[in-house]
Amino acid sequence: MKYYFSRVFFLPLFILQITTSFSQKLESTSQLAVVPFREDYLNSDETDYSKVLAERVLSAVQQSNRFVVIDRIDFEKILAEVALWEGEHKDDFEKTDNSARAKSRVSDEQKKDFKKWDVGDLSWYGQRLRANFLLTGSLSKPEPGIMITTGSYKATIGFTIKVINVATNKIYISESFQVKAGSLTDIYSTSGEAIIAALSNIEEPVKQFVDKYFPVHAKYLRTERLVKSTMKEALVNAGRDKGLRTGQRLDAILIDTLNSGNLPPEVVGLAEVIDVQPDHARVKILKAKINLEGIENKANILYFRSKADD
Repeated sequence: MKYYFSRVFFLPLFILQITTSFSQKLESTSQLAVVPFREDYLNSDETDYSKVLAERVLSAVQQSNRFVVIDRIDFEKILAEVALWEGEHKDDFEKTDNSARAKSRVSDEQKKDFKKWDVGDLSWYGQRLRANFLLTGSLSKPEPGIMITTGSYKATIGFTIKVINVATNKIYISESFQVKAGSLTDIYSTSGEAIIAALSNIEEPVKQFVDKYFPVHAKYLRTERLVKSTMKEALVNAGRDKGLRTGQRLDAILIDTLNSGNLPPEVVGLAEVIDVQPDHARVKILKAKINLEGIENKANILYFRSKADD
């Protein structure tokens, strides 16, 4: 199946633990919560496609093994927690929360309909969960059709993922995607079947999203294959435990430890994962600007950082 995704900005809610980028602290982790997706249209079908989408995204993120995921895609669970916080622990929150709207950040009428929750409401909820980030999103109206050649149904679905920074009450990342289902070999007898099939194709674009915004940073351990003093294969200290997968592309990056506060990481090469073990992986060097074999010393450290496909 082909997948397509275009650049825009938006997202859904669950809780995960994220490995942050070098711009923050190496190997540091953050709490991220995942909540329901919204439907940006009036759904007359019996199937709640936004919930199906949230479940698929949640599963794909869990499979990345990069986060500790806390599932909050069930809105009823969210309402139950809000009721508990505003009841039994209301006094505690009033004492510790500096927000002027802390006592009733989400109004009684507003909290009954998730579509009415804005970024501030979601951030308020994230604070209650002790989360640093929230993951949420939206689903556009599915576009089913019939293939002329086979008479089978097909479908195209657009959706958006966005991450909210709880501390700043702002959208941190937002990106839009499009997935499709329907071909000469895939036969669907109803539009609903085609829509569900399209939603099943979100795994790869979600993995690309994770690779792009929450990359794995794998430290170079040793050279595995050397040809004429040039590194051809290397061992790195991340494997399935960090979500690496065979065929994944990694940037080779050089960290200047003496000037790390002033200089950004320098991309010095490109590698591909060729073998993945529980806690390490072997990568093949595809290209390099410099000789990677002699790169490590007291001042420089060689890492391999996951990247989204170009």
